[in-house]
Amino acid sequence: MSIRPDSPWHYAGTFYALVKAQTKLHVLIRFVGKTELFNQSESDNVAIKGQLDEIEQHLKSARHKLATNIMIDLTQKIEAQLALKDCNAGELKDATGATYPEIFTILKQLSDAGRVGYYFVYTTPLPVLTYQLKKLFWKT
Repeated sequence: MSIRPDSPWHYAGTFYALVKAQTKLHVLIRFVGKTELFNQSESDNVAIKGQLDEIEQHLKSARHKLATNIMIDLTQKIEAQLALKDCNAGELKDATGATYPEIFTILKQLSDAGRVGYYFVYTTPLPVLTYQLKKLFWKT
């Protein structure tokens, strides 16, 4: 099985985590529904808390896998936009619909990987930081 976020196994793992959380929740609901108020004990509370902790772990796993997918999609969107033309952060925000922190996180990752460069445009009273996709010299 591949752990790459674009592999089908990644989506299957996310779905599996959600199904496990749903199953645990149904078991918990049945358990709480069968327990009478006067029959509750400390062990019941411990069992309920254990089930809730397991559900939380499954949901965290699914949330993490989905967040990874969103970041990869955003990276591809930003690269596609920069392939069309050089853009500043505002133009990338308009084109992708992402927030500034998400955009700057992706731009930092792309810059560290050597795939994106930046320069300042001085046509306005204030300089504007503009990003460009770096072209490899053998692909020009």
